[in-house]
Amino acid sequence: MTFRNFLCAQLFILLVSISQAVSAQGGQTSTITGTVVDPNNGRIVGAQVTVESTHVRREVETNDEGNFVVELPPDDYRISVEKAGFKRFVLLSFRTQKASQHNVTFRLKVKDPVTPLKIN
Repeated sequence: MTFRNFLCAQLFILLVSISQAVSAQGGQTSTITGTVVDPNNGRIVGAQVTVESTHVRREVETNDEGNFVVELPPDDYRISVEKAGFKRFVLLSFRTQKASQHNVTFRLKVKDPVTPLKIN
């Protein structure tokens, strides 16, 4: 093996190692699992959960048990939860880290009923 071939082989091995390391780091996502409930701890089905940062936006809906799951890259997120008949809930800052798992519960407040205006 010539020195040039040896150097090319070493460079190839180095590039493959760097590529695998970057790929492994980039693949480590965070998981947020959660439940959306009403003031009496009743599960809310079909609530819209939006998780967003400056780079990522995910929208999911709670399932038949009021649960949701979102997988995201590590970042600082804003989480909002909405459902008709309830006040919108917003969590302005929620930080995730590599390969972390978070379990949260969001309790929505019932909207005040709208009183119709009487025009005389």
